Amino acid sequence: MNLPVQQSRFIGRVDELQVAGAFLRTHQLVTLLGAGGSGKTRLAIQIAVDAAERFPAGVCWVPLASVRDSRLVEQTIARSVGANGSIAQHLATQSLLLVLDNVEQVVATVAPLLASVLAACPSVHILVTSREPLRLTAEQRFTVQPLSPADAVALFVERARAVDPAFVEEATVEAICSRLDRLPLALELA
Repeated sequence: MNLPVQQSRFIGRVDELQVAGAFLRTHQLVTLLGAGGSGKTRLAIQIAVDAAERFPAGVCWVPLASVRDSRLVEQTIARSVGANGSIAQHLATQSLLLVLDNVEQVVATVAPLLASVLAACPSVHILVTSREPLRLTAEQRFTVQPLSPADAVALFVERARAVDPAFVEEATVEAICSRLDRLPLALELA
């Protein structure tokens, strides 16, 4: 499993973990959709951690945020899964969770590639994060919403205390979270 190591605990999103996790059990392809900074990546990591034991071949994390050239998409995924040739051929007999992070800039290339993997690899499940849907028949979409008000405050307070252990929560914290649209990235940066 090559998931990124998280330096802080996962806060909230209990319902999202259950629903998206259930989708991953019943669908081969799940796409977490949402705005930038909404927490798609962090949610995907937690879903993958929770589901890892179901996949004997493990979990393979493929970050695609920096890939802009569509010709590099297949090469990047192949390298991550250890394939020398066809990704579908390499994964055909494996029970693996493939997590593709930030695919919105290469959706036109990723979608047909994933369609071929899904057709050839019945035991491979794919979890994708994107701002755009893949528009594949097999795709189950899950929209990642901003944090709940209570979870947004909890995240803000935890991150503030990481910087200043003496931080005391005040009534203004809720207003700050609201102004930041309860987006996890904005809360962490604040």
